[in-house]
Amino acid sequence: MRKILVIINGPAYGADETFNAIRLAVALSKRDDARITVFLMGDGVSCAVEGQKTPDGYYSLDRMLKGFARHGGQIVCCGTCLDARGLTKERLIDEASGRPGADLLSSGARTGHGWQLGQRYVARPRSSAPTSIRLPQRRQARCR
Repeated sequence: MRKILVIINGPAYGADETFNAIRLAVALSKRDDARITVFLMGDGVSCAVEGQKTPDGYYSLDRMLKGFARHGGQIVCCGTCLDARGLTKERLIDEASGRPGADLLSSGARTGHGWQLGQRYVARPRSSAPTSIRLPQRRQARCR
């Protein structure tokens, strides 16, 4: 069974990368050959806040994460990041657990692959130290 770690550090709303990372995690959690962990850090911890009220037609990340957990996915929040934002375990969805930021290293060490959507792609080959590959920036469409 493949173990995949998805690291999300973007804000809950206003960033397509955060929404797409959770969509990817949900899709992967439905596979039988993968065990998925979502690690929320930085502003990403706000994705796991319980009872988010969004305008009609907008996605609700806390509901998406609950669906992810129902399919066997694990949600881990950086404890240091939660503390910095004044968030407690009581304000999070039940499926999320808070751990110190150093746990990211141990979570990554237990997985075979790690993906971070946005600025970097992070991969951990099985036989060597973690590596990081810089992805090209998206080009902005120009109005003529």
